Amino acid sequence: MTDRDRRDRSSAGKDEAELASLLRIAGTRPGAPVERSARVRHAVHRHWRADVRGRTVRRRWMAAVALAGTAALVLIAIPLMLPTGQGTPVAAAVVATVDRVEGLVEALADRAGPGDARTLVSDAPVHADEWVTTGATGRAALRVTNGASVRLDVGSRARLSTAMVIELTEGALYVDTGSEVTGLEVRTPLGTARDVGTQFEIRMHESALRVRVRTGVVEVWRDDRPITAHPGTELTVTDHDVVSGTVSSFGPEWGWVVGIAPEIQIDGRPLAASLEAISREHGWRVRYADAALAVEAAAIVLHGSVAGLAPLEVVSVAVTTSGLEHRLQDGEIVVSRVRPDAAPEEEP
Repeated sequence: MTDRDRRDRSSAGKDEAELASLLRIAGTRPGAPVERSARVRHAVHRHWRADVRGRTVRRRWMAAVALAGTAALVLIAIPLMLPTGQGTPVAAAVVATVDRVEGLVEALADRAGPGDARTLVSDAPVHADEWVTTGATGRAALRVTNGASVRLDVGSRARLSTAMVIELTEGALYVDTGSEVTGLEVRTPLGTARDVGTQFEIRMHESALRVRVRTGVVEVWRDDRPITAHPGTELTVTDHDVVSGTVSSFGPEWGWVVGIAPEIQIDGRPLAASLEAISREHGWRVRYADAALAVEAAAIVLHGSVAGLAPLEVVSVAVTTSGLEHRLQDGEIVVSRVRPDAAPEEEP
């Protein structure tokens, strides 16, 4: 410790001693009046509350400014994420696929311009509410998503609103719903045809509607009442009348339907199933010489391609390679075992 430090400590001790002496001489100070103390406490409390309120307001303003800044960023960001103009519309659901097409066939979305039509090719999708039109030489076979086969003849205009509702305004279409689809409707200006698991053709011709039933049952609804048509029935519906007639299940009446039918694939399929598929397309029936042969035909599996062959040629190849023989007579394919002494028969 230096001499200077010693002098400073001695001086401080002396000052403290003098202060204590003065306090003893002054004695105890009288307390402040109660009213004055209350006023002082009230003033201090009021100042404290004002200070707290000020800090709270400042915090709220700061939070509001921050929130406003965030909102501004969001408002700026949202237009950046939105597309300019109208954007690309969402495509309608696919309701069918093109199985086969001949000539010019086009699809045009509802409310679209003529320049927006697209040419349909095999395997192309068909969307709900697209109008499918066929030209003077155009035909199309469509496979609906529910499994039904729909075919359009030349000069036709139709659309599938859904897989179960078809609108026809011109030309003709053929429907084969198979055994699993029922209730499909074909709507026209002159009436609605509703199938009950069937094959039928419906054609618009000037001011008349013609319905031909190949298999199953079709109900033609007019004025909230059904007109039932059974296999082999032809109905002609006009604004004033309904005329019923008959039609064969095979023959030239169904020529255009057969012409645009999807190709039959036999590779890996039993002989019996292949013959049934071909016969269904042509309105034929299959009959076996005996019950045992029918069982055998269901077990014979075919192999190979028959692409490019006519239906009767496909039948001949399938039956002959199975070691059997057949004949077509009055719309019936009769399958039998080969007779050792039989001469080959010519195809009709």
